[in-house]
Amino acid sequence: MDLIQLAQAHLNPSTVDKISDYLNESTPHTAVGLNAALPAILGGFIEKATTPQGLSLISDVLKKERIDSGLSEWSTSIKTVLDIQKLISRGSPIVETLFNGQTGNLINRIASLADISHTSSSSLLSIAASVLTYLIGKEDSTPSGLFRLFTNQKESVLAALPAGLTHFFTFSQPTDFVTEKAQTPVAEASKSSNSWLLWLLLLLAIIAGIYFFKSCTTEKETGISKETQPESVTTLDTMVIVHKKLSTGVDLSFGEASIENQLIQFIEDEALKVDKTTWFNFRKLTFKSGSNEIDSTSMQEVRNIYEIMQAYPEVHLKIGGYTDNTGSAETNLKLSQERARNVQMALEKMGISSSRLDAEGYGQEHPIASNETQAGRDQNRRIAVRITRK
Repeated sequence: MDLIQLAQAHLNPSTVDKISDYLNESTPHTAVGLNAALPAILGGFIEKATTPQGLSLISDVLKKERIDSGLSEWSTSIKTVLDIQKLISRGSPIVETLFNGQTGNLINRIASLADISHTSSSSLLSIAASVLTYLIGKEDSTPSGLFRLFTNQKESVLAALPAGLTHFFTFSQPTDFVTEKAQTPVAEASKSSNSWLLWLLLLLAIIAGIYFFKSCTTEKETGISKETQPESVTTLDTMVIVHKKLSTGVDLSFGEASIENQLIQFIEDEALKVDKTTWFNFRKLTFKSGSNEIDSTSMQEVRNIYEIMQAYPEVHLKIGGYTDNTGSAETNLKLSQERARNVQMALEKMGISSSRLDAEGYGQEHPIASNETQAGRDQNRRIAVRITRK
């Protein structure tokens, strides 16, 4: 049994659409956020269960959130704003219980990964906590039952966690609190006589975990300070917004994880050389369904790319179009070529010389996520750019 897959089954495309409408976020970004929130929450349960006190706390949470709380009808009950608000309200204290002082950092990280607001990230974590609590509560809630359940979920969680979230978890192996009633008296006596040693090992594991977490955090903070080249940075709802004044006098504002920030960093860093493998994905560029026509509401990124190319006149770009594997490969290739070409034409109409631009469609080749899920297909349908000269 894979709890993440079960939770994703509850979070079907129709439900994700309703959630994204409520949060005022795009459906693909909402799906990315949920796909990060689910393994993060389950990882929080696993991490909490590595101590006797934590395992007891989980049992208390499950007792409070039994099936009669209404979650048994969760997958079919989201029809109104109130339904979503109830899920968020129920899940919020669970998230805080699991992560304590790290909740804010986790919210910020998922907001950055999914390019959504701090508030939306917090809401998605609460929704994920609600549905996973329901699913966990359906299983054996005894300490040994929970231990077996969480042990079986570790590989799934580690496989699903985005790279930017792994440092939140150590998943140290519990040894001294999982016992079966069928143990022999000899085993029980041995355990008792060596309990001080087990507690010492557990304490050392906790200290090592804290040291590892602080080391990862320091490395990440150092990396950001070395790589980011903004003229000023402000925080809005604890989500980092980069402000960049270009040489043309134009002021741009964009997210830390945006294509604009990545492009400027690459252009300005002399140590980063042009190659054929470094691509940067548009995050908010969308097309009308099944069409090569750019949605007029998603042109801001294209306009920002134009401003960047104006400020860096030596830069040349190649635009790549990609699709998921739905439909025939031939149709997908044609659609990806048309979409990439339309982005090129949009930049040319704004004033960028055609000699500085190239476009190519790759169809369903080079997926960046699994085509087996809706969220994965959403990620694979994308437009990316590669710097060919700077």
